Amino acid sequence: MLPLRPQPQPLESFTSYLTRVAEANGKRRYSQLNPFFEEYRNISSFADYPPRSFGMLPLITNCGESELLRTTFYHVGMKFGRLYDSPWLAGFLSGLIASSLRYCPLCLQEALYYPLAWRFLLLIGCPKHVCRLLEHCGHCSCPVSIFPSPFRMGICPTCGGDLRECISSGLTKVELLGVTAGSREIEFLLRPHPRETTEPALREKLGQEFMLLRYKKQLKRIDISARTDLSKRILEAIELGQSSSSGTTLRWYFEYANYLGVPLSHIFINTLQRKEEDLKIKTMPGKFFLTSEDEVMERVQVAISQLEISRQRLTLKAVCAVTGLSKKGLYKYDRVKTFLGGMFYHKKPPPRVQDPLYEEQLLERARQAVRELSQAGRPITHEAVSFLIGIPSRAIVLYPRVKIFLGQFVDYTLQQQRHAEKCEQALLEVVRTGVMNLKGHQQPVTYNSISQEIDIHYSTWLPYPQVRAFVEQNLDSRYLRTIKEHERREEVLIPRVEEALNQLEADAKSVTFESVGKLLGVQPKTLKTYPRVNALIEERKSPPRSRGGQARRSEEEVFAEVQRTISLLTGRGASVNYTAIAREMGGIAAQTLPTYPKVRMLVNEYLQSHHLYQVQQFALREEHLLRRISTAPWATRGRRTCATGQGSHDRSH
Repeated sequence: MLPLRPQPQPLESFTSYLTRVAEANGKRRYSQLNPFFEEYRNISSFADYPPRSFGMLPLITNCGESELLRTTFYHVGMKFGRLYDSPWLAGFLSGLIASSLRYCPLCLQEALYYPLAWRFLLLIGCPKHVCRLLEHCGHCSCPVSIFPSPFRMGICPTCGGDLRECISSGLTKVELLGVTAGSREIEFLLRPHPRETTEPALREKLGQEFMLLRYKKQLKRIDISARTDLSKRILEAIELGQSSSSGTTLRWYFEYANYLGVPLSHIFINTLQRKEEDLKIKTMPGKFFLTSEDEVMERVQVAISQLEISRQRLTLKAVCAVTGLSKKGLYKYDRVKTFLGGMFYHKKPPPRVQDPLYEEQLLERARQAVRELSQAGRPITHEAVSFLIGIPSRAIVLYPRVKIFLGQFVDYTLQQQRHAEKCEQALLEVVRTGVMNLKGHQQPVTYNSISQEIDIHYSTWLPYPQVRAFVEQNLDSRYLRTIKEHERREEVLIPRVEEALNQLEADAKSVTFESVGKLLGVQPKTLKTYPRVNALIEERKSPPRSRGGQARRSEEEVFAEVQRTISLLTGRGASVNYTAIAREMGGIAAQTLPTYPKVRMLVNEYLQSHHLYQVQQFALREEHLLRRISTAPWATRGRRTCATGQGSHDRSH
């Protein structure tokens, strides 16, 4: 047993845990861990997929095998009714898993381990710190291996830089919402579920849930296939639970759920909660039908209401189109048949719809309802007004004057905005109280500590700008202190840079990063790390000079001569590139031409158009050659010979 036995952190990756264990016990090389995994000659290929065996690891770390399986993609496979062998799981997760480390520097500052969720490419950022996940070392720009040797957490194996000191860019509001939702989905897949290993035919039932959602939205597979990257074969494989033989991946499940507008985790939970006797669909290859008469009756009633509201003609054909069921499919239920017969053959016009006096009474009651809602400070909606005046909300459209009157007050966008502002203010007060309590007890202010103090997860209040800004002002973070120190230094540096620029221009010297850095005693690459300083020097930087120190030619002069040279080269049928242009012009180097923006744009446009022309010509020549081959005499003889040979072969049999 090892002297130090750290336990896995929540949702920590297997390679991260193995690295922490090795580093804590002074083991730096693969060869020092290989004896604990007898079935593997070399453990350097570990990539967070469940291994065939954990060897002696459970014994030497005092960590059970079930806990170790949580550090791998084991539970992702089990949720789709699969065994967890690595080859199948790797294929199922293809296109979703990063091959190198992706990390959040701020998370590493708080807890030095690598969560398994960072491996998923769907997760572009950290919802906790509202920043992007880095995919390279911030010091040397090299990718970081997920299981490098020597074993050192948070250290780049290439340059030895500390990954916690790297700086990541922030997320936009839209990106944050997507990252928050994606994080919840990934964590759901990685966490164990009590019924994922006991539910029979789980994959087939999951497919039935997808089919039911598609049916409720009145969609066909061909419609979904035309609007997404999902083929009809993949859609059928998902719905019929045949993903093993079709190469269906988890990415297709995500894309299908996203198109239906339902999170994959919700579909999975609905699948497990749906009882067998309540299952509303039965599947056959390519077909499905409803089995509950109540479900059919409900759909028919909803369809009739929709047709009445939209003032469409109420016919059996219209009801079939809205419900997606045929006449035979509707009339096989006695209750539905009787109901439709009464609607089509004994239907009377809606009472009072054509009565102007009744509409005037409704209008007066609607005015009174609006006044009551305004005085009570309640939102004015069709539902609220219809409840007060005593008619269904869907019937408001039958009374034009009432509808026009309510249209002056109903503003759902404004109501949603006010509701969001009200929620934001309430959350801000709760978070402010939590932060004050933490500071009063002299505890660190972090996202996790605030969430625990107010009992609300940070993913709930981080999307609100005012709350996030308040928290960031009070966070105890080395990253934030580094940024503020960087900004303070830039403020001090800008006046010195302006003074250096004025001095260089007064002395008629070249203005470059090197010349400014020499005057200030600062490295040029350091100046470029300050955005405002970099922009200031770039704006006033001297134009480059040609070889020999001669004055640089004007851009207009060079541009006109390059145009003339391209025409000459094209007329001769010669190649057109920077080298040929410079050779034809004389007195200018090929490397100097791209430094003129207009010249670079002109030459690049010509090269692109010429390349497209060559591709088109090649396609025409290829098509012409295929026609010649198909009409060649030897090809015709070959086909006749094949046909004759086939005929004689048939006669011989």
